[in-house]
Amino acid sequence: MFQPKKGDKVRFHPIIGGKHDGNVYECRSDIFALGSGEAVIQLKGKSGCVAVRALSPCEAPPQNTNCLEGMKCESIMAVGDFRTR
Repeated sequence: MFQPKKGDKVRFHPIIGGKHDGNVYECRSDIFALGSGEAVIQLKGKSGCVAVRALSPCEAPPQNTNCLEGMKCESIMAVGDFRTR
């Protein structure tokens, strides 16, 4: 079971088991339990706390510079500027 800790980067899934919301969050607390026993954690950029089961680890981006999927235009230009001078 995924056990994030303070400082870890995570993805938040608004629907548990569904797709993440596209953002990367940093844990601003360690895991703690609500009165119900639900394991929760606080995230920077989110108010309150979220269920740990609604989180997944944030995977490192691929190191393959040939893969342009998901890259911003600035990143693509940094990979190879093909403009004529």
